[in-house]
Amino acid sequence: MDWINLHVSVLDSPEFIGAEPEHRATWLCLLRYCVGQENGGVISVCSAWGDRRWQQQCRVTLKEVRQKSDLWEWIEDKLVVRFYPLDKQREVQRLRANASKGADARWKRESIEQGVPQGIPGGMPQGIEQALPQTEDQGNAEGKGREGKGKEWNGTGIADAAPARPTGSLEDRWQYEAMTSWVRALTPVLGRRLGPKTWTEYKRLVDRYGINLVDATAQDATPDDRWPSSLEDRLIRAKSDLDRKHASAPDADPLLDLCRRIVREQGWEACLATIAIPNVPDEGTLFEALSANRSVARKLVAKFDPDADRAQQGAA
Repeated sequence: MDWINLHVSVLDSPEFIGAEPEHRATWLCLLRYCVGQENGGVISVCSAWGDRRWQQQCRVTLKEVRQKSDLWEWIEDKLVVRFYPLDKQREVQRLRANASKGADARWKRESIEQGVPQGIPGGMPQGIEQALPQTEDQGNAEGKGREGKGKEWNGTGIADAAPARPTGSLEDRWQYEAMTSWVRALTPVLGRRLGPKTWTEYKRLVDRYGINLVDATAQDATPDDRWPSSLEDRLIRAKSDLDRKHASAPDADPLLDLCRRIVREQGWEACLATIAIPNVPDEGTLFEALSANRSVARKLVAKFDPDADRAQQGAA
């Protein structure tokens, strides 16, 4: 749900009036999380969560949720949040289901009228090729604000006038929305243009930041079946958390930090093909090899980020 629906009687209740200001703030954050999850006001199997997870997911601390309050209650390993708008949740879900059925019927009818196939085979929905640059060079050429072949490009690798959405299954339409949403989010976050062309490449790129595609789809689906823009914020937060983690590491190494960024952007297989280190079965082993051989690490940086390589040499 996109709104927290509360009657004024909730704020006039003895539980709320008698609560400490800190408890009120904690309750509001817990309620906001539950509304976003549409979980009926029950956070299940959360008793083992650490402080960091509480902060990241619910914007509260472990110490705060462990305090006794009339605004929430622990039952075994579940946290039950009082005054959750369960009736509104049921109403929203009912309207969403009806809207989804209507949208599916409309798209099916339009597909039949236009002679469009109902299913779209393969990993990429129909029409996505026009929305994404085919290669990084092509994306750079078309992404500098000029017009080309009847489409104006805004520098993000996505056409301002996006192609028609696929009219096939719901899964195909969500794939289209996910890919365009992710490319908008990841281009500024990663600091480079993106040119992967397949659904598998995008999913692999996003999975590095801990975004679970299935969970995100189930939690954030909207009444008109549009892919939720909130995923872009989740990507940016995940990337920022990784950057802060590496920057605060006591053994932080500027050269290895550059290598980490390049591997995240390019994929460890592509990096391995460039430097040709034998017996490297996974990303972790690749980092171990780069840590042990700085000349190979510099070669990797020089290949994918020449400017950073020159800056490293100047600092040395």
